[in-house]
Amino acid sequence: MKKILALIALVVVPMSAAFAGPEDWQPAVTYVANTTQIPYQLLSFRFDYAEISADQTKLVMDARYRDLAAGEYTLTKYAKHTEERNNFVGEKIIMKNWDAGCGAGEIAKVIISGQEESLGIYLKGLDIKVEYTTTPDTCHSRPETKVITYSVQQ
Repeated sequence: MKKILALIALVVVPMSAAFAGPEDWQPAVTYVANTTQIPYQLLSFRFDYAEISADQTKLVMDARYRDLAAGEYTLTKYAKHTEERNNFVGEKIIMKNWDAGCGAGEIAKVIISGQEESLGIYLKGLDIKVEYTTTPDTCHSRPETKVITYSVQQ
């Protein structure tokens, strides 16, 4: 019995650990705004997975715990960078509270750019910006746009 347990401990356990390397699992990445003078919904975004659709028209960002910025982004740019890499830019409006009856208004558009490689999209290498536009009166005030940049939380 001891020989069987020793065999399992020496052969089976190390083999199972060899198949689950760090490159096989990519943990969630959190991006944090470089400013705090914004709505709480825009303070941070968390992504678990990203991919370009097969028809190369959408960027799909997924989050295990539904994040406001998760979902499909329309690709506005998709171009070859090298033989193994493609550059992309995806855009999506994640907040739109615009009162057409001369009330207050706010719009938040997320712009995500990065590179797709043969192994996929490296989540920590994304460039994320939000164009946040507000106005106190949609009829009589000129909208003010602020660009919010994000960096990876270490």
